[in-house]
Amino acid sequence: LDNLNSSREPSVFRTRVGNEYTVKSPEFATENEMDYIANMFSDFEQALYSDTGYNDKGKYYTEYCDLDSLVKVYVVEEITKNWDAYVGSVFFYKDADSIDSKLYAGPVWDFDNTWGNIRGRLTFETDKAELWAVGATGEWYKSDFGVALNKHPDAKKRISEIYSIAAACLEEMLVKNGYIDVLTDKLS
Repeated sequence: LDNLNSSREPSVFRTRVGNEYTVKSPEFATENEMDYIANMFSDFEQALYSDTGYNDKGKYYTEYCDLDSLVKVYVVEEITKNWDAYVGSVFFYKDADSIDSKLYAGPVWDFDNTWGNIRGRLTFETDKAELWAVGATGEWYKSDFGVALNKHPDAKKRISEIYSIAAACLEEMLVKNGYIDVLTDKLS
């Protein structure tokens, strides 16, 4: 997902929802490859952005994309308050259909604009309890991918489960003499 920098790439498509994606491999995708993946993402997004989770072909969004990978990326992006999430810098990958027919979200990357660091363009308050990346907007910025995901009960349930796991891990890392303290001691 690359709504910010796709114009500089050789293999780019725009979905019916309006998101732009850059195909990184193969860098110079054939017309057939581009049509295939563009249609798959358009069908996936149409289902994801719908109120029911189904597109006009009657297919549910999880028939296109692995729910666990999508939720895990979502949780990481939200916990780190990554304003870039769902606008640009979100990777998906797809194996050959003979291996697996679904899209997978990940790996996560590009965290230079997290934890409130936004190079002075906008101000996001990092001390707020709400998860702003779910539906943040600004004069040049709109992030609605997470809003669409949160409309679906199966996704919300899985998000809650993954958040609970992540919160326990973070709490363990942040306790006195936990991972962060141990690492700090090693680095001093």
